[in-house]
This record gives sequence, structure tokens and C-alpha cells, in this order.
Amino acid sequence: KARGSVLEVAVGTGRNLEHYQPNQISKLVLTDTSEYMLDVAKQKANQLKNIPYTFNTISATDMHQFPDDSFDTVIDTFGLCSIDDPLAALKEMQRVCKEQGHILLIEHGKSKYDWLTRYMNKRV
Repeated sequence: KARGSVLEVAVGTGRNLEHYQPNQISKLVLTDTSEYMLDVAKQKANQLKNIPYTFNTISATDMHQFPDDSFDTVIDTFGLCSIDDPLAALKEMQRVCKEQGHILLIEHGKSKYDWLTRYMNKRV
């Protein structure tokens, strides 16, 4: 569960926004490289009652504006498969997550379609 200062990487259209609990989160930072996706997420931001939040257009592979050990929880759901360098993104998530913090990931499994599995394997 997300707690404390939270970073959501590759927020996309904001599908997770409804799941954040105001009594658990002190700050929420939502990032994506797509302005379009962030615009959609911003329209859903009214779901974030009593949670201070910001939106940032940045790459998951270069989050230099955040110091080391900035967040209690870092979240990425189904974003690694669309990031050019997922290993670099994971390293950045680790860098900005506090030592006693948590990185929460949900990612796609192997597809039953061979062409899609080959595509995903090339990107990981």
C-alpha cells in the first residue's frame, strides 16, 4: 500500500488515482512523459480529496529533479513495458525511494502471442 510521500511513475491516464487513501499519503507526485496522458489524469485529479499532489512531465529514466531517498513509496503499474530503457527506470526508482521505503510494481506477464512476447523481450 502506498504510504507517506508517494511517486507514481508513468501515471498514464491516472487509473490508480481512485485507490490512493488520504489518511495514508502526505504528498503524491505523478509523472509521465506524455502531456496528453497527464492531461487526462489531471481531469481525474478531483478523486484526490485531501491529498496534496503535483504533475510532472518527466522521463522515468531521468528523474534528476528528485534527490536521492525522496519518497516513501514509488509506484509503477504497467509502465516498464513502454519505457525504452526499463533497467534505467528501475535504477531511478530505487535511487529516489528511501532506504526503508517500498517500490510497488505491477507489470505484464508473458503474452500468449509470440509476436508480442518477442517484442516485449527485446525491450526488457
